[in-house]
Amino acid sequence: RGRVDAGMGGYKGKAKAKKGGGGGGRRGGSDPGSMTSAEPHNFVAEAGPGCIIAHVADPPWALGSERIDIRDYPKGTQFPDLAVDPGSGTLSVVNAQTEHRVCYVTVYDNPVLDRVGTPFPFGRTTDNDGVTRRCVTFILLVPPKTIVHAATLTDASSEIDSDVQDWCRHPAPDDEHPLVIGFPLGASEGKPGPWLCTQGEGGSLTHFFSGNLHAVDFRCDEGTELLAVGAGTVVEVSQDNTLTGVAVSNLFKWNSVMIQLDTEGDGA
Repeated sequence: RGRVDAGMGGYKGKAKAKKGGGGGGRRGGSDPGSMTSAEPHNFVAEAGPGCIIAHVADPPWALGSERIDIRDYPKGTQFPDLAVDPGSGTLSVVNAQTEHRVCYVTVYDNPVLDRVGTPFPFGRTTDNDGVTRRCVTFILLVPPKTIVHAATLTDASSEIDSDVQDWCRHPAPDDEHPLVIGFPLGASEGKPGPWLCTQGEGGSLTHFFSGNLHAVDFRCDEGTELLAVGAGTVVEVSQDNTLTGVAVSNLFKWNSVMIQLDTEGDGA
């Protein structure tokens, strides 16, 4: 979970923050080669309005970045995950660790400005209680010992939800399984597709972690038939979520059916 605290590098503010989020996602990492980019990788941007994605320290829309030299800070300094300057509204994301960190940060309700003062487009998010709010969510892969000054908050007391954690990379991002499975979607209103693939393998929204690096997302209408991809046993069902949208607390929650496939020793 992210922590919003007194600013770093001259940023001496404290945001009114709702800390936490994240949900029940399976997470890990990926190969840094194709994953580190200022532009979204293998993800259809229109599927995530309000999501601002960068896997580098200096995306073109950010205010800037700086390296952390521990010698510039008093001994024992505790670095926060996030900092907001109450005067300028600068939102900074901090990685004081020696490895990459993944930072999901949602700012609710109020406009958030890019480097030239242009508001980022809002997305919308609805929680399990049916409450809908507008928001902007940053998905940042921050290099070690780096502060990214991501954006300007028009209201420095804006509510912030965050999830910050180490980037645990996939040990073998190019691995594959010999098992051929069926397509999981059937007819929708009598029509067998087509379905838009909104995020593929290694997608830079949520598919750059080891646990779901090889996941594939499809957009389909509510009521579309869900098909078993092969013979097996249903081992887990989650069907209690009614939420939707791009807030941090929603991104790793979903309804699902998990199947243990019959593979005669191959495992799946």
